[in-house]
Amino acid sequence: MRQIATNDPILATYIEQKAARSGEDAADIAAQIDRNAFYENVYALHERFMSGEFSLGYMAQLLGITKPDLYHLLDAMGLKVTNV
Repeated sequence: MRQIATNDPILATYIEQKAARSGEDAADIAAQIDRNAFYENVYALHERFMSGEFSLGYMAQLLGITKPDLYHLLDAMGLKVTNV
């Protein structure tokens, strides 16, 4: 797997995880992602999760990564992984 050219380790890890799950090339995924839009999307989905609208599993599905990868992503971003 090629290294993704980004100075954002959280985004780079997400791209690698999404590529691993989808089978797509990481460089292709990286080319399609806007950094600010990525963070806005994660924060918006996290807010909906925290309100009880859906589960972490569904949030992971929406982001195209596994649930364990989502735990790591949220932890790296300093966001809660439980809505209790």
